[in-house]
Amino acid sequence: MKGTGIQWRTWGPEVFEEAARKSKPVLLAIGATWCHWCHVMDRTTYSDPEVARLVEEGFIPVRVDNDRRPEVNRRYNMGGWPTTAFLNAEGAVLTGFTYVPPEQFKRVLRELSDAYARSPEYHHRPYEAGPRHDYGEPAPAAGGVSYEIVKETVAAIEGSFDREHGGFGLQPKFPHAHALDLALEVHARTGNERLLEVVTSTLDNMASGGMYDRVMGGFFRYSTTRDWSVPHFEKMLEDNAHLLRTYAAAYKLTGRQEYRTTAMGILEYLDNTLWRESGGYYGSQDADEGYYALPLEDRRARVAPRVDPAVYANWNAMAASFLIAASRHLDEPALAERAGIVLDTLLEECYAEGKGMRHYSDEGGAKGDGLFEDQIWMCSALLDAHASGAFAAKTGEYLRVARDLLEACLDQYWDEEHGGFHDIAAGLTSGDGAAGALKTRVKSLQDNARAAEVLRRAAFVAGLRTGPEYESWREPAYYLAKAEACLKAFAGSWREYGLIAAPYAAAVLHYLYPVTAEVVGGSDTHAAAEFAGRLSGYFIPGVDVMHGARDGGTAHDGSATPRDSRPAPGGPVDGPAVMVCAGDRCFAPSTSIGEAVETIQAASRLP
Repeated sequence: MKGTGIQWRTWGPEVFEEAARKSKPVLLAIGATWCHWCHVMDRTTYSDPEVARLVEEGFIPVRVDNDRRPEVNRRYNMGGWPTTAFLNAEGAVLTGFTYVPPEQFKRVLRELSDAYARSPEYHHRPYEAGPRHDYGEPAPAAGGVSYEIVKETVAAIEGSFDREHGGFGLQPKFPHAHALDLALEVHARTGNERLLEVVTSTLDNMASGGMYDRVMGGFFRYSTTRDWSVPHFEKMLEDNAHLLRTYAAAYKLTGRQEYRTTAMGILEYLDNTLWRESGGYYGSQDADEGYYALPLEDRRARVAPRVDPAVYANWNAMAASFLIAASRHLDEPALAERAGIVLDTLLEECYAEGKGMRHYSDEGGAKGDGLFEDQIWMCSALLDAHASGAFAAKTGEYLRVARDLLEACLDQYWDEEHGGFHDIAAGLTSGDGAAGALKTRVKSLQDNARAAEVLRRAAFVAGLRTGPEYESWREPAYYLAKAEACLKAFAGSWREYGLIAAPYAAAVLHYLYPVTAEVVGGSDTHAAAEFAGRLSGYFIPGVDVMHGARDGGTAHDGSATPRDSRPAPGGPVDGPAVMVCAGDRCFAPSTSIGEAVETIQAASRLP
């Protein structure tokens, strides 16, 4: 921050070399462009001349942006933003907290500087991983994964549900869209009406309370109150893209028009505020309590809160996936087109063949070492685009890049000893780029859950073998074995995560009870595309629908058969059909939409 009198360093090994050379602790300040209290601490604490003097005399100050360096944040976050952490030259945390007012901070600076000078043992304390949030080194469990993981997670969702105001727990209230998605899917596959209440009550209360911006559209990040009435006013691409999919799916399942209206309001915000003219979405918009309290006319007279001018690979890939899903649920083809623009922008600006994704791009070009979350979300989005059937002309390119990214993940991030993927590539833990806790790799539960989904779907894609774009993929069994190992890596620790385990439980569900619906169309590809579009008009949660993957299919008797004995395509089907498989058992191709939906619903039922 300019004008504070503090000469902030950039995160890197030079910071810790200077700390060792000068025998001073590191002051690490982690903030974000959207963070209200970060700005408050800049205006008050860090702008205080005495604070600046004490920092400059006794510490090596370094600033890190949470969104640009999430791998640093996940190792050092002290429970929120701003994070204020004090480290030794080895990167070990000496103490830390969040916002600190000026007078209290002065006392902390004096006491810590004195203690560090008097206690040389502090200087060489090694780094140890802090409390687990969505990361750490998980504890594998003996045995495999089971449906009990799904049942216990669903029970936790029901047990923490706030029946009066919707959502989970008391306050602060976060949307927890992953938990809503799991509840909606399990309801659709079991008929559990309590789970539908969890979803609809939460969506209703969020949309009618202060969390939703009725003037500009879109949701704020969370509510400080139990009844959703007083939000924290930052808006995030990640949250709004996910809630777009959740509201769209709820609309498709229930037919309630207000869910469609809310989804379209989210889209209006994304397109009007976060969309970059040259393609892609910006990451966030700053919190400004006074601005958001104004009516539309008065807002127009003021400068809008700042938008972070960076296009983040992981969040944009996530947005592309959720746009594709929302396009299907809302019957809005333009949303899939927008997803294609996002993907093409990321490929142009952040992707390099054989090297994977960079973390973000801005006016200065691509920046940031690629993180696992960037690779796996982009791979997932490309598979979603391929499966949608909306990008036939780009199928070959999208599959080629998806395979390249998946191979990079397996080569650079995979843990051969314990299974699962680390958050940073192997080459970043040593050498000139390593600093502090980045010498130690950790694993994210949510990112590994996404990886298990991607690996399972990669096995399906690899099994098609219908053209040159599929031939370079490994055997399906290889990907399935990796998916299982990925899930097993967290089988001993997932309970520690509470509601955050919802995407892991969903990945377990889809691994144990996979359902695929492959649309084939004989020689008439236009008819197949039309048939697939009609099928997409139904809410089919947890089902991998592959559009137009084959040129034809062979009908057989109506009984289910093992996948390996399913007749290969070749014998013509008279018109489009859907080939449904549940696990390794497949059913006769369905040649009508009604029959296909009935078959899918039957194959999707859970115990």
